[in-house]
Amino acid sequence: MDDMLARTIIETLAKGINPLTGWILSENDSCAQEEIQEALKIVLEHCSIESTTEYLKSLPRNKKAERYSRAGTAWSQKEERELLRLHQQGNSVKRISLILKRSTGAIESKLRKLGCPLYYEK
Repeated sequence: MDDMLARTIIETLAKGINPLTGWILSENDSCAQEEIQEALKIVLEHCSIESTTEYLKSLPRNKKAERYSRAGTAWSQKEERELLRLHQQGNSVKRISLILKRSTGAIESKLRKLGCPLYYEK
């Protein structure tokens, strides 16, 4: 296996995503647990191979990348609380995505994972 591919697989697991399917890991998956994800991130900090994220950051950015600057990063507990607060206020998925700097798909996915209904207007 290629070293960069191996790192990318671990990075993806650390974000709570199945690296083979691209789907969010189920709650029962050990890699979906916050402690496991944090451990994987710590191991990655000591890895000598440049991460895909670091490589992508070195490339010229486009407007979409700037708009969704948090794309691909793990959700913090603070960010999840903010998502829930904005959602409970009745903000649309699009509005929340602009505030949290994540794509609408990421917002929808996280809200589904948290068991929340989706709002598309406002």
